[in-house]
Amino acid sequence: LENNSASKLDSANIIYLIEYPTVNSSEDFYDKLVNKLLNKNTPFFFLFSSEVDVKKLGRLNNLLPFSIQRVEKNYLQVQPDLQINELNNPLLQNSTINEWNNLPPISQPISAITVKPESKIISKIRINNQPRNNALIVSRNLGSKRSVGVIAKDIWRWKLQTANKNLSLFDNFIISSSRWLNAPDDQKKVKIKTSKKFYSSGEVIEFSAQVYDESFNPVNDAEVKININSKYSK
Repeated sequence: LENNSASKLDSANIIYLIEYPTVNSSEDFYDKLVNKLLNKNTPFFFLFSSEVDVKKLGRLNNLLPFSIQRVEKNYLQVQPDLQINELNNPLLQNSTINEWNNLPPISQPISAITVKPESKIISKIRINNQPRNNALIVSRNLGSKRSVGVIAKDIWRWKLQTANKNLSLFDNFIISSSRWLNAPDDQKKVKIKTSKKFYSSGEVIEFSAQVYDESFNPVNDAEVKININSKYSK
């Protein structure tokens, strides 16, 4: 798999690290991957489990949304514990809090993990319906570096659970994450322009505005206020 992916690495806009790297990962391929992530600011999605070689992963410590102090081979069965104020997060578009909080349990490694100060905890966990402080989904946007981390494995269970209910939560989460990761940082989220550059005295000035969220999806119900000041006196 790594040999087949090496030729595509340079052109990738987003990297998905699914329980990677492991002790068996190719050193040559991993060197190329680390170089791309460190030097080209390529955004990435990281699925963390006990199968990950923490020593190898240490080369990416500066980019990860959390720090790992310890990880065990044992797992806890956890569910998302989402707060209602997080539904505005661009990663959770087109979903409800009940859909998230009723997802089936997935496997989170027993570990000591510290979320970095500049990172954002999108969801914590519940165990046997009891809220816990452990982070489950974390995002980080620092300068031109973006990442999303899921501290658990077997998230495919979310896909199987929602398939029978005709829900697209899992697909929307992956797609929204991709959009957010790949969103340009050098573009304005609010764009305002007039219908023309010059107007005659007394002529009505027409404005148009475009508002985008953090993933650069259009916001249809945005409220925009414009203050106009003139440096010319009558």
